Amino acid sequence: LAYGDATRLLRHADDALGPSLTHEERSELLLSLGRAQLRGGHRDDAAESFERAADLARQSGRADHLALAALGLGAGPSGFEIVPFDHRQVELLEDALAALPDGDSSLRAQLLARLSVAKTFMTPPRERRDLAEQAGRLARRMEDPATLAYALGTLCDAIAGPADVERRLGLASEMVALSSRSHDREAELLARRLRIVAHLERGDVASFDAELEAYARVADRLRLPLYRWYVPLWRATRAMMRGDFAAAEALHHEAITLGRQAASYNAELLAEVATADRLFLSGRLEDADRAQRELFAHRPEINSLPGLGPVVGCFAALRGDLEGARRLYGARAAGSLDDIEVDAEWLPTIAITGVVAALLDDPDVAAGAYERLEPHAERFVVDGIAAAFFGS
Repeated sequence: LAYGDATRLLRHADDALGPSLTHEERSELLLSLGRAQLRGGHRDDAAESFERAADLARQSGRADHLALAALGLGAGPSGFEIVPFDHRQVELLEDALAALPDGDSSLRAQLLARLSVAKTFMTPPRERRDLAEQAGRLARRMEDPATLAYALGTLCDAIAGPADVERRLGLASEMVALSSRSHDREAELLARRLRIVAHLERGDVASFDAELEAYARVADRLRLPLYRWYVPLWRATRAMMRGDFAAAEALHHEAITLGRQAASYNAELLAEVATADRLFLSGRLEDADRAQRELFAHRPEINSLPGLGPVVGCFAALRGDLEGARRLYGARAAGSLDDIEVDAEWLPTIAITGVVAALLDDPDVAAGAYERLEPHAERFVVDGIAAAFFGS
């Protein structure tokens, strides 16, 4: 667990021996360096090491090294970090798949699974689900519990809509059992993260609390900020559910601090989302409106997603600024509700769309939102990876 020391020693090794090593030997060294940098929270340095390893792997013809570099560039095979619209990662994963020899292998299954995650927001959920299903079938044939657990996690990501809550809960429970067999604590944490979200979507708060404490115990043992920042984020969600917004704010700051130690894009994004949600739930609508506008203004990678028209106008509408909300609503072109992909954000997006459409006297969109929400009346609206809870 001494990732800083490992990084320093591996850098010394590369400086001292790099020029005299074969391409194959140096790519192996750089893969080790990249893994240590990633665990130590130096994501940009790790990406550079994995890119260099990939170039050397191509020159030496080591398809396995190319595959490991591609997985490393995607924050490793744990599946915790999802950076949207990372075209370089997708390209490298596809190159690595093409380079692997024909036939079943755990590496092929891992690459298929990671490609499913990497294509989040870039391709229809059906394609992502097909990749994850293919990875799962391959891992089952290989009888590889660690790879199967990872593949099931990516499948949960690909079926994140409200219709599949029970299936996701079952798959995540299978992941816990698989991770126990393979002694893979990171896979166990991913499984528990998936169960935490599903419990909250079902309104099962007691199970959410128990799962959160189980997650916290394992994350504390691993001591990696990449996994630990979720704990204060979820505890802040529970504090908001109790109405304790001062505690939630302190916990959000703790999550941000740990996320920065991990150089986690997801931690930074979710903290911003949770902050806007906290301001809204505590009645500070003008501050929430401002925080949300700032979020979308400096996040170009998510700014063009379908359905954002009503979302960016929601806080303005709720605080009575109907003209301001109408400008945002119209500028973002709400479009067809069918254009909104059924993913983890579908339920909160449709719910918000219905509210804003009603406030702005747009009965057609409001009726369309109601029609789509009605089959999921027993579900609860959860924002982000349980960053906030909006109730029934």
